[in-house]
Amino acid sequence: MIINNTIEEITKELNKENVVCFKTDTIWGLSANPKSSKAVQKLYTIKQRNLDKPFIFLISQKQNLNELVESISKTEQKLIDTFWPGPLTIIFKAKKDLSLLKNYKQKTTIALRMPKDDLCQEILQKIDYPLPSTSVNLEGQPALNSEQEICKNFVNEEIYLFKNNSKNNLKEVSSTIVICEENNIKILREGTISKEDILSIFKED
Repeated sequence: MIINNTIEEITKELNKENVVCFKTDTIWGLSANPKSSKAVQKLYTIKQRNLDKPFIFLISQKQNLNELVESISKTEQKLIDTFWPGPLTIIFKAKKDLSLLKNYKQKTTIALRMPKDDLCQEILQKIDYPLPSTSVNLEGQPALNSEQEICKNFVNEEIYLFKNNSKNNLKEVSSTIVICEENNIKILREGTISKEDILSIFKED
């Protein structure tokens, strides 16, 4: 575990194909450069995660969707307009032959979230590519949400942790994950945003 103190250091390590760790607006996350097969493999190895299970991608702005997804339904658009930026992850149909997914087994869909957090946004804007993000834990174990826990449990791993002393809107609850199928919303994981929050925005339709 290596401690970093500046965003410049974190973005440099991402571009050097290393795994980084920083607070998001939900929980602490592990990330790596999605364009590097070496970096992606490191991320899966550290997590002890099955290669068939994809990661969520963080994006900096809604305009990124045009380059990543096949289409956006009216239901998906309403979710975007209501909850982005924020702790809602939406699974879309990915554009065919999307280069971002070349190092992943799952290539037909892509899980995207636009974080509402100055730190995340600054990192995303500096690297200028969507960033895979996953909770800081071994697969199946509870997420670690303090610097002390992370350093203790991953002390022997080559992870570059961003030690940020500024106050962050850390909720310590994962994002809610949804997928829209023929305009029906399926909640795959209920997190910060509740099922009631989501269904309430469609009551007037």
